[in-house]
Amino acid sequence: MSTRQSLKLVAIILVLLSAAAAIMPAYAQDAPDLPSTLTLDPVGVQPIGTPITVMAHLKDSDGGPNPNKVLNLYLDDVFVRRTRTDDKGAASIRIGNDLTAGKYALRIDFQGTQAYLPSSISTTLIVRPAELTVNIIPPLANIPFSLNGQKFISDDKGVARLAVYKAGDFPLDVLLDADTEVSPDTRVTFDRWQDEYQPRRTVTIKGDVSIEAGFNVSHPVSQAFVDLSNNPVDMSRIETLTLQGTDGSKLTFDDGSERWLRAGRIARRQTGLEATQIMYSVESVMINGSNTVNRYQQRFFVKPNSVWPIQLLLYHATFRAEDAVFGFHIGKGINVKYPDGHIEYMPFGKDNQISIGPVPRGVYKVQVIGASGMAPETPLALSRNQELDLKVLSSLNIGLAAALGMVGVFGLLIYGRPYLPLLAFRTTRDIVTLRFLRKPAPKPALLTANVQYLLPEATVIQPVEAALTAAPLLTMQPEVVDEAVEEHVSSEPTPLFDNQPVALVVSEPAIIEPSEKTGIIGSTYPGYLGVQDSYHVGTFEGIGDVYQQTYIDVYSGVALVKLYDRKDSRVAADMLNKTVLPWFKQHGVVIKRVMTDRGREYLGTGQQKKHKYQAALASVGIEYVKNDSKDPQSNDICAALHQTMRKEVYNKALAKHKKQGMSLEALQQAVDAWLNVYNSEHLLNGEGQGKQSSISSNTKDEVEYVGPRVSGAIFAS
Repeated sequence: MSTRQSLKLVAIILVLLSAAAAIMPAYAQDAPDLPSTLTLDPVGVQPIGTPITVMAHLKDSDGGPNPNKVLNLYLDDVFVRRTRTDDKGAASIRIGNDLTAGKYALRIDFQGTQAYLPSSISTTLIVRPAELTVNIIPPLANIPFSLNGQKFISDDKGVARLAVYKAGDFPLDVLLDADTEVSPDTRVTFDRWQDEYQPRRTVTIKGDVSIEAGFNVSHPVSQAFVDLSNNPVDMSRIETLTLQGTDGSKLTFDDGSERWLRAGRIARRQTGLEATQIMYSVESVMINGSNTVNRYQQRFFVKPNSVWPIQLLLYHATFRAEDAVFGFHIGKGINVKYPDGHIEYMPFGKDNQISIGPVPRGVYKVQVIGASGMAPETPLALSRNQELDLKVLSSLNIGLAAALGMVGVFGLLIYGRPYLPLLAFRTTRDIVTLRFLRKPAPKPALLTANVQYLLPEATVIQPVEAALTAAPLLTMQPEVVDEAVEEHVSSEPTPLFDNQPVALVVSEPAIIEPSEKTGIIGSTYPGYLGVQDSYHVGTFEGIGDVYQQTYIDVYSGVALVKLYDRKDSRVAADMLNKTVLPWFKQHGVVIKRVMTDRGREYLGTGQQKKHKYQAALASVGIEYVKNDSKDPQSNDICAALHQTMRKEVYNKALAKHKKQGMSLEALQQAVDAWLNVYNSEHLLNGEGQGKQSSISSNTKDEVEYVGPRVSGAIFAS
């Protein structure tokens, strides 16, 4: 730097220093002359633990706000905090919440500025103890509590208060055991706080604190039982008493003695805890195993020392025992079985009746004791006062009923069937004849061709070998047999039985004509009347339709069957010539007459001059009888056999045929085997008669048939 520049710089500095020296005395002479005003909002008494805030206001001489000025707060001349006023000249100064209870000197200072004079304001700050308030729900007096070891109790209004001189967290306890008796008729149990359930909890003291505590209250209650007439009922009869509370509780007692019951329960609402009353309903009162009240219809609230009157459904019953038919008194007493199962005997009084009650409703069983006859238990549903006449079936009634029943049964059997007594007589006669046959048989007598039958009571022809070798024994009048029929007769018969020894029994020689009154077809010896009929067995795959020609001797019930693939007069004549006539000739029996229905195979159409079947009958001197269409009994004789064979032979054959097939010859063999048993064993045991059902191949209607057969063995060993 040059010398000239240095000199210029020095000159400038000197000028500035001179100006500063001239200004400073003038400024020092301008002292602040504007006053300031400091005010304070009322603080009031503050509880401990509560945050304390002081609101100060700084104003100028005109009363306007003095913003952005510094204020200092002092407590007992101890600096606490500094703050500035806002745009409105107000300043909020927070003291805190850690002050203990007591009085404090509070001062706020404004130090002033170049324009405003300083100002200050003082007041007294009072900090009181915090108050802990416990509200008892429901209001109860003398409920003890403890806060951090300091005890306090509730007053008569159910409010417990305690002054707390220090802020912080402290334990609060309920000093009460369960079911504590706070008065002679009140017991109390802690239930819950508003936000907790345990009796001990923590309370934070930051100013005044108010909480709620709920308690369950119990009072002594008893019950008095009365009947429907409001008469007292003995307490010892009560087995159990069950109560249902609206709080969900169910209580069962064995009597109505005085007991402590909860009067209410504590519920939390949005506004706090609330005590609600519990209503108790009587669910059951058991006596002798029966409930004597209508469930939940009788309801009560718990009040101190209250007595609940409970009405029981008890009734009376009166019993008398009488003969069921004649109505006279009978028996010595009754056994009453109660709903619980126990039985009690009660004798009849002088008026021949017994009264019980009051007893509970329910189902009772009553039985008369000491009566000869039948006295079953009589159930009684007791739901009101009742009188009951017990009917007894005495021995006299039973004997009379049995006699009337026998008369009725016999009458039903005889009504419309006057032939039954005759049938019973014949059955008894033939049984006697069968027993007679078991004795050594007398020597047979010979019969001539001109004499049909001998007249002794029992004539026995020895086995078939002797019968066939005897000279003119029941011949078939060959002089009237044409060559065609004789050819069939002389051919070998179809063997239906395996070398069975056969005997002929002639019970009565007299001929009984069919009865016009009963319509029974009578037959008094073998060969007197035979019935022939056609029957459609069914349709077999590979065979086609199968028809059965059936011949039955009416007297003996012996049946002969032959199967064919068609139904016409030729097969009817074939059945007669090749099966029926040879078999009866083999056993020495002459067929006198044959009855059939009016089928075309037997009668033809009327245009035929000579029907094959009728020609076959005429050729051997057999009388032909046409069945009356209004009296289908001859059909029923065969229909009964048809139904039996349907069940025992053909149904099985059809089932077998579906699986493995069957020929007509195999089906005939099955029929022959079944007939062997039927004719030898079935009829020998007397099983071939009585009520049988037949199924018509056309209508399939059931027909009840009482057969004219005679029990016992006719062709038997």
